[in-house]
Amino acid sequence: MNTSWSTDREEHRGLRARREILVGLMAILAFVVVVGVAGAAAPKKNAIYSWSGTEKTGAGVKLFKVELHVAANRKTATAVFYCGTASPTSITLFGSTKAFPIAANDSFNGQVNQGTIGDLFGIKGSFTTAKTATAVVHTSQYNTCDATLANYNVKLATS
Repeated sequence: MNTSWSTDREEHRGLRARREILVGLMAILAFVVVVGVAGAAAPKKNAIYSWSGTEKTGAGVKLFKVELHVAANRKTATAVFYCGTASPTSITLFGSTKAFPIAANDSFNGQVNQGTIGDLFGIKGSFTTAKTATAVVHTSQYNTCDATLANYNVKLATS
């Protein structure tokens, strides 16, 4: 029996198996890169992302409205908070943040502080698509809107 022929055949099988593994790994890497790029959701410049809804609070049912204003450079934003009773006509400006950064991974975190009292409310989240963002709006017990230490999960949207 020709042993060199069987050795060549075994080497060929080994090369083919390594090639198949390499092709599989490259396909997985390409998928990860595509999903990573597709997952990035840069916000629209000069866009206003908003959410409004009613929430049960320590001060009764309150109507909230949150607006996230993205700057023209897409690198900073400000947030405006409105609060009122359950009637849409009662909603008033509660406060606004100073400009805060939008991170490279499209996340953001803005707070409104009131001197020595601490933060009154804030927003922390990320852009999920170019037209939407998910966030947690938190309020402290020191604010005059709901007087409640609470977190509200919100989905902001722009047109």
